[in-house]
Amino acid sequence: MKRTSRNQERRNPYFRSKSQKEKADVASTAEDADEDPALTCLPIFRPVKNETKQLSYNSAQKKAIKAGPGPVLVLAGPGTGKTQTLMGRISRLIEKGERARRILALTFTRRAAQEMRDRMKTLLGEDAEMPQAGTLHALCFDYWKHAYNETPIVLPEAAAKKLFAEVNPEFAGKNLDHYWNKYNLGRERLADVPDDLADAHINYGNQKNHWDLVDYTDLLEFMLEQSGAPTFRMPYTNVLVDEVQDLTPLQLAVIRGIAGESGKGVFCIGDPKQSIYGFRGAVGDVKDRLADIWKNTRPLLWAKITAQGKTFSIAPPPFSRTNPAQRQPRH
Repeated sequence: MKRTSRNQERRNPYFRSKSQKEKADVASTAEDADEDPALTCLPIFRPVKNETKQLSYNSAQKKAIKAGPGPVLVLAGPGTGKTQTLMGRISRLIEKGERARRILALTFTRRAAQEMRDRMKTLLGEDAEMPQAGTLHALCFDYWKHAYNETPIVLPEAAAKKLFAEVNPEFAGKNLDHYWNKYNLGRERLADVPDDLADAHINYGNQKNHWDLVDYTDLLEFMLEQSGAPTFRMPYTNVLVDEVQDLTPLQLAVIRGIAGESGKGVFCIGDPKQSIYGFRGAVGDVKDRLADIWKNTRPLLWAKITAQGKTFSIAPPPFSRTNPAQRQPRH
């Protein structure tokens, strides 16, 4: 994909035709269209509260917090304190001497990421160095800026869909939603482009390149491509993922690229029964998916926790023998 240009607004008729507010909307790097823009996934150094807060954990949470160092997957139902368990994991890592800047905490939405940062502030205290926390899209956005020394112009979903329709008029009208959703679902699932969308994919990609634009999935595909390079390095020794049930195969592949082949330091927590983003490609079988990704390492921890804190089961999940299909990035 072409790099963004500082002169893109002057050259781009898509921008010249917009009002100032609309330009700002198009240029925002929102990971989801229903929330306010927030660009970066950075540590926070000014906590809301001056005092730290000591959390208490039940026996099931303690087992999850202390698990590892190999890949850990915690499956827990609603009301069981999943995010509190993740906070406990962060606190324990820091208590054991891990540098906060080596800890990356990821979640699905920008709102959830802010809540996570607020909890960290309360937990660790005013003067503490904070882990880096945010969404996966924000992390990929920041890495793009680092790699190219320029800020990508990210199309909100509505603008991306409009551009797709403009360069593929045969899909406009009542059929647009069907083909747009099919196209994006395939990308998030790491599927090959279907024959009936091959030309549309080229048209859409060429127009984005010509106008120096990217969409949300481009950020993920870019990071996946970069993570396969021999020189790719991320500073994190621990990668913690909240609401893992909402991630797509593409997003899980990016996390694997960030965390590395061994999966050491990976801690994922969620509840597959609460997955509500299947229409966007979220995996329903997250346990088997993660077992496939890190099949050559120690088994993932599978912990089911009730709201009362009783552990129903805590055992390694079976590994799938099926290798996930690999697909080259589109750029």
